[in-house]
Amino acid sequence: MIFYFCPDMEIRSGGIHRLYRHVRILVEHGFEASILHSRQGFRAPGMPGVPVTSWEAGPALNPGDVIVIPEAAANLMEALRDKPLRRIVCALSWSYIFPHLRGGQDWRDHGIERVLTVSPFVRDAVAWSMGLPVELLDFAVDPQLFAYRPEEKQPRIVYFKRKAKRVHALRRVLGARDPRMAKQIEWVGIDGLDHADYAAEVRKASVFLTLSTEEALNLSVWEAMSAGAVIAGYHGIGMRDVLQGEGPEQNAILADGGDYISLARRMEPMLQDLLAGRMTRWHPLIRNARELAAPHTPQSEEQSVVECWRRLMASPATGSMPGR
Repeated sequence: MIFYFCPDMEIRSGGIHRLYRHVRILVEHGFEASILHSRQGFRAPGMPGVPVTSWEAGPALNPGDVIVIPEAAANLMEALRDKPLRRIVCALSWSYIFPHLRGGQDWRDHGIERVLTVSPFVRDAVAWSMGLPVELLDFAVDPQLFAYRPEEKQPRIVYFKRKAKRVHALRRVLGARDPRMAKQIEWVGIDGLDHADYAAEVRKASVFLTLSTEEALNLSVWEAMSAGAVIAGYHGIGMRDVLQGEGPEQNAILADGGDYISLARRMEPMLQDLLAGRMTRWHPLIRNARELAAPHTPQSEEQSVVECWRRLMASPATGSMPGR
């Protein structure tokens, strides 16, 4: 049995969506798999219909079962370290890994066998720092939900409030330069929407702000790329090799992390064109971004997840033993 532990979170999260999608894919391909929440009866909102159990319900954990643990759940790793289970980490963010570990420890101390990730940056960081084997899986951008429909585009900037602490300062800077950029362009926080409504907002948006300074693989950015929104913001470290702010391969408008003054200056020409209804010179940037996102389909994600788990279930556990 494969259990994917998932935090009991009500907010829309690309990471939680990915955990549920993995379980859905595994079940559809004949694997015994389930989401494992803490509270009995809890199911993350808007997620696919998959088997769900909970710690409160007392899941039947048998020797040889596999539990997949998110990178921030170091306490759970420690609690399960002596159980006869196979322990695998699903690492979606580099920034949560070491702050949640007790001093001097890493995942090898908790008997973690290997790591799953969709981020090359996380893969390289874990392999370099801990020496654990890392499986790089593909991820999915739904080409229908996030289709590029130019006729739907509006003078609208969208962003996640919880990841955009300085968005109001950025808007004030642009409004000081030209009040129309703050008032005639709509600025919309898209937190809390279900997946279909969120996708509709992204399709209508002309600009997607990514203002987090600590990202690994930001799925929302890839979805916005697919939908033809201009990406503006920071690479968040983990997207440094993906987002290009200049040259023939430019696919975003970028500034250094946290530098919203420079970001405002670099966004202004595009926003002036947006106000004037003449976005033609930004079409190459949009095209580059859409071409980058296009290969990451539900089919490619499904294939990578299934092939990975077939290998893992056909082979004995490897990696560090507790107390290395």
